[in-house]
Amino acid sequence: MGHIIYDDELDTITFDDGEWVKIKRKMSYGDHERLQKEMFRLTINAKKIQEGENIDIGSINDIELRTGQLIMLEINIKEWGITGRNGVMPLIPESIAMLDQDTAELILSEIGQRNPPGKKAKKGR
Repeated sequence: MGHIIYDDELDTITFDDGEWVKIKRKMSYGDHERLQKEMFRLTINAKKIQEGENIDIGSINDIELRTGQLIMLEINIKEWGITGRNGVMPLIPESIAMLDQDTAELILSEIGQRNPPGKKAKKGR
């Protein structure tokens, strides 16, 4: 047991004003893969590929690099009670991006505590 991470295993972080977020207890392998994938996107000119041309720097339409922090928040925040001007904000990437810096950094710190780097599974004897 303990080798599977379920999305409904959540920890609640409550802020001084009573607002809250629920984050994943731990990130899964798939979450880590998504984080890596979402941080770098390369768009290739499909017409050149169809015409059998070699892929070179001229084949690249767009390169998008994103920081992992916003994606980390998107992956880990599963529920929240964060209010805006018109009540509770919808839990969507655009709303997550609107978090103030201190709140985002606190949540990221909590995520980091639950997902320490370098922890490896151990094989039994």
